Amino acid sequence: MKLILISLFVMASAFARNNDVTHRPKSFPHDGAKAVFVDFTEAVYDITYDISSKKAEVKATFKMNIVEEGFPIFDLIEAPTSVKVDGLEVKAPEFSTPSNETKIRIINKKLSIGSYDLEVKVPLTNLIEYTADGVKSAFWVTDLEDRYYLERYLPVNLEYDRVKMTFNLNYKGLKKKQHIFANGEVSWSSETKAKIEFPEYFTVNSLYFHTTPVGSVKLLEATFKSVNGRDIPVAVYMADAVNATATLTSLKDYAQRTMIELEGDYGAFPHASLIIYNADLTHMGLGGMEYAGATVTNEGALEHEMFHSYFARGVTPANGNAGWIDEALASWRDGGYRRRATLTGTSSMAAHAAYTRKTDTAAYGFGAEFMSFLDHKFAAKGGLKPFMNKLLEKKIFEPMFTEDFIKEMELFFGEKVQDVFNKYVYSKPEWDKLKNAKSHQHRKLSHAELQSIL
Repeated sequence: MKLILISLFVMASAFARNNDVTHRPKSFPHDGAKAVFVDFTEAVYDITYDISSKKAEVKATFKMNIVEEGFPIFDLIEAPTSVKVDGLEVKAPEFSTPSNETKIRIINKKLSIGSYDLEVKVPLTNLIEYTADGVKSAFWVTDLEDRYYLERYLPVNLEYDRVKMTFNLNYKGLKKKQHIFANGEVSWSSETKAKIEFPEYFTVNSLYFHTTPVGSVKLLEATFKSVNGRDIPVAVYMADAVNATATLTSLKDYAQRTMIELEGDYGAFPHASLIIYNADLTHMGLGGMEYAGATVTNEGALEHEMFHSYFARGVTPANGNAGWIDEALASWRDGGYRRRATLTGTSSMAAHAAYTRKTDTAAYGFGAEFMSFLDHKFAAKGGLKPFMNKLLEKKIFEPMFTEDFIKEMELFFGEKVQDVFNKYVYSKPEWDKLKNAKSHQHRKLSHAELQSIL
């Protein structure tokens, strides 16, 4: 039996690697050869916060598979101080993709197919604040702006790639204990050093990390019983205030009711724990942001964000042209799963430039109406919910394209839907409109706004 289980694990891991490889964006011409997207199998981040000098730095080491000869691609907004491949110094300047929809970093050394060790060093400067006793730091992301995932803080790959990530945290000069809120396994080896091990299926949009001095937030911990009998640890927290205990209790109870609803519709909660940071973003005009079993939110958006633990951070997009799917489903659910027999209008939600890395905000309105239309179309076969359950069963933690979504829908219902999608989600792209679009549920926070909730 043990050998069978090991064999199944190896097969599953191999399949995961294959999915990451097949969902890579296409290579493109660069410096007489090709710029190629790679497969990271492991990433270790040594993150040092020097409290006294008020500086932080990251040393990241990767196991990198090259499956196509060329110049390897990764991403990082901050300029790296050092990049090495197999111990040899290289450079990784920024370049625009062919249609100028985004930027990436390309290593200036052409590599043959094979496995390599990549090391990148970079200062950590974004969303960090030093106090007299410790540090506040968070790696918050959004899918509504280009390059607003973990590349804002760390060297990473793009959405298609699942990577086993580990943080080794070192708080130099720490005078007060730190909270670590993360959707991974946290362990402390001393009062100043900690390790976080994240699941191997996480992508750049899955990971939740927030560290802050003990005493700066009010924390409520609980346990929810899942429908499969599992105990799910829950942490609900917010900036300390007079009414914090009552607010957190109310939010915890609301989360439990929401989990009962979602588990009733889609089965056991798919993540190991649930973290809710009540940041009360209503005065900023938005709801929150989802992570894998975690959210920065307020009560008004909690249901929406928890739904995303199933669709967005369970069934997850492989690129920006697939990001509309989970927002459309979540907004359809927010509207009460309505059905509609007809649909007017069209969109380019899945038809933007190939390297697009943000979600078309038409998903919140027209996308939800499109799901209502599909639900009516398949009403005789139970509507979309049975299909959504099957999708979770088959594609959980497996980044997918819109084309994968269409294929699975056709297989499930036994009916071709490509023409329907061509009409409603693949119309002529309107890139300028996408760049300027706004969402009331998920709006981009300015740096100052994000800093204010650290």
